[in-house]
Parts: sequence; structure tokens; C-alpha cells
Amino acid sequence: MSEDQERKISEVTRRDIVDGLLLSSGPFYGRLDLISFLKRIWPLKSMSSTDYRFKDAEGDIWQHMVRNSDWSDSELLYNRLSITDIPDEQFAQFLETCVHPLVAPDSEKTAELVTQFSDALQRDGFVMRPAGQISGHTVYKVVSATGTTGLQSTTKSCCLLPVRIGNMLNR
Repeated sequence: MSEDQERKISEVTRRDIVDGLLLSSGPFYGRLDLISFLKRIWPLKSMSSTDYRFKDAEGDIWQHMVRNSDWSDSELLYNRLSITDIPDEQFAQFLETCVHPLVAPDSEKTAELVTQFSDALQRDGFVMRPAGQISGHTVYKVVSATGTTGLQSTTKSCCLLPVRIGNMLNR
């Protein structure tokens, strides 16, 4: 990894957050099915397969997480998706998706997760802050703890969740 690509969100923080998610009640992907959730963050169709029977990561994950259930959520996130090694922007997108109203409609549980995420992120200079609303539910973004600058996403706009701010729809 080059110095320009050095992660600002440490592996310690990432593990603290992911371990907390894995230990909480309910799936980290909320009310979505697992594959739909993951496709919002990872380009599963363009990621290679580790199983000769499938052409891409989506097939692997479906086989081992949905059909056979022989991978744990921990194995999926840490081993298959390398969540501790992905770019900060993608990790932030993972967190933002975990608390998005489409995934987590319970505002009380969402507030608990946002607090949990922010407490851990703050050690690395980031927090989660409200960025808008969808249907009366708050949408959160990972931003700098000292201002409102967020991590710039490098993902394709097709994978981003729409955020309604005022009368504008941003992607």
C-alpha cells in the first residue's frame, strides 16, 4: 500500500467495530438479504471466485453463506471480504449501510450503532453524523471529527444508497 493510500481508520478500530457488530443481536445486514446488502459495498460480480464451481464472489458467498451456511459472518467479513484491508472509503460505506434506514429501520437500534461506531472511529479522527433524511429516518455519514468533511467514495454510483437532503436527491 503506498503512502497516499495509507488507511486512516486503523485495523484496531475496524476490528473493534466489526467484532461489536458480530456480537450484537441480529444480522449486520439488517432487514436486507445478505447478498443485496453486500452488493451495495463490494462489486461481488467482478470479484474472483475462490470456488471453482462459481465465476465470481457472489456465487461463492451465496453457496457458503446462504445455501450451505458453512461460513460464519466473521469468516465472510474478515477472510473473504478482507474488511480490515479495504480502503477507508469502502469501510465507511459499510458502516453507513449498516445504519441506513433501508437496512436498519429501528431508530433506537440505529442510534446505538451510530454511537458505537462513532466512539470507535473517534480514536482515528472520524465520527458518524446525520447527513440527511429518507422518509423521516436519519441517514448517517462518516465524517472528520473536526468538521464535516467525509471520506471521498471511490465506488461506482450504482452501488451507493440515495440520500435525500432537502429537495435534492444525491447519489
